[in-house]
Parts: sequence; C-alpha cells; structure tokens
Amino acid sequence: MAIVDVTSQAIPNLVDMTGTVTPDEARVAHVRPLARGVIEQVWVRLGARVTKGQPLATYDNIQLGEYVGEYLSARAMLRQAEADLDSKRKIAERGRALLTLEAIARQTLDLREAEVKTAEATVASMQATVSRVEEQLHRFGLTDADLGKLSTVEGKGLHRESSHAILRAPFDGVITRYDVAEGELVEPDRELFTVTDLSTVWVLADVYEKDLTKVRTGADATVRLDAYPDRTFTGRVAFIADSIDPESRTAKARVVVANPTAALKLDMFARISVPTADQRDALVIPLSAVQRIDNQAVVFV
Repeated sequence: MAIVDVTSQAIPNLVDMTGTVTPDEARVAHVRPLARGVIEQVWVRLGARVTKGQPLATYDNIQLGEYVGEYLSARAMLRQAEADLDSKRKIAERGRALLTLEAIARQTLDLREAEVKTAEATVASMQATVSRVEEQLHRFGLTDADLGKLSTVEGKGLHRESSHAILRAPFDGVITRYDVAEGELVEPDRELFTVTDLSTVWVLADVYEKDLTKVRTGADATVRLDAYPDRTFTGRVAFIADSIDPESRTAKARVVVANPTAALKLDMFARISVPTADQRDALVIPLSAVQRIDNQAVVFV
C-alpha cells in the first residue's frame, strides 16, 4: 500500500456525449450475384468470421452458361470462317499462276480475289464476336486459361461446369446479414450477404448544439461502455455533421475507434468524453486509489 499526496492540476474540461457503435461504412460490403442463378451450396452462416477470398456460396450462373454456349458457338463459326478463307486464298493463288499462263480469264481471277476479301471480312467479324463474348466471360471471373480449357472440350458437354460461379468475401470481416438458402433462384439486384470489417468501428455521438464549438475534428476521445465498466477505449473525432436534428437539437459526431479484438459490438450504447481547449484546476489522485463500495466511488484519506 502506498500513500500519496493529493495535488492540484490544470486539466481540460470535457464534453460528455452518448452514442452508438456502428460499422465503418467504407468497410461494409453488400455481396450480390453477378447474374441470375440458382444457389447450389452456402458455406457460411450469420455471424461467421470470414477471410478475404473465402467462398460464401456457389451458384449455377444461368447467364454465364448462356455466354459459354455463345462463346463456343462463335469459336466454331470462327474456325469455319478461317478454313473457308484459307481455301479461297489457295484458289486465288492458283488463279494467279494460271493467269500468267493465260489459262484463265482476268475476270475469273478478279472474282476469286473478291471472294478472298469477303472471307477476310467474315473472319474479322467472327473474331470481333469472339472478343466481345470473351470480355463478358472475363467479367464473370473466367481467365484466359479457363477459356483455353473450354476450347479443348467443345462437344463433350464439360463446358457446363464453367457456369458454376463462387461468391467470395471481399475482405476479412463478419457476416452481419444473411438472406439466402440452397436451391433458391436469385437475381443480381438481391443482396445475399453483408460482410462487415469490425477491426475499426465508428461511434456516432450526439453533440448538443451548445457544445458544437467545443468539439473539434481530430480531437482525442475516450469511449466507455456498460459492458466493460473497468475498461476505456480511445478514439478520434473524425467528422462532425453539418446539420442539426430538429427534435434532439444535436449533431452527429463520428468517433473512429480501433477494435482489433472485436470487443465493441454493433449497436452498443456508449458514453464519449472529448477534452476541450478550456481548462480548470482540479484535485488529482491516482486512478488506482478510487474504490467502489455499494456502487459508489470512494477514496480513503
């Protein structure tokens, strides 16, 4: 046990506020399917902690399957057009050789060369079609290697497997919303999962109108929660709203708090204290000297 003297010290005045723990809106991902499809398997549940890239669900992407079929058809038509062009080029070459021998008329050669140009235009058109469909497939996540595999299994029915898509977590976080079941038909405008990164949270505090000039952006803040009566959290005032709630006469202040252990839960009630530029003289004792008896703070003199 140690005995210390009570001292007088200038300390800043505090603005006390109340607020609620909310997610960092920049770290909330609303996961939707890229296209219409049927859910095949769901890998996570509400409240699950996920890592970046972890599969959330697999689904049969109907639109992707249609694009795969279109791609394979366009590839087949391109090969046919290329073969036709190669044949017409060889015929034109033989025609040029025969023309030097005066074995065919010039008009006949001109006709064959015109057929070559038509075949070249057809090949160019089919190449453009293949490129357009390839771009659509890339948007669904298929790589050039995937497209190469598709091209080698044409006619075997194995291309159907490529329509099975996977929804993955965009970053580390927690599943805070869940609205999907296996076997459901889902549309791209439907949100299936919400992934929230809780490593940093916002505490939205209510600042009374009379205290607005005392709370500054960038000021340190102390956060206390009823769930942890013997613990304090530190944060920083990052933003103060430009509008006042006409009913409560308060403005929202955003306090950013690091939450590496996920101790702060969403919607928790919080008490926030922010020091001001004003100071006052106060008697100061070590925090360890304060005892609680019958839920009252006391010190022994």
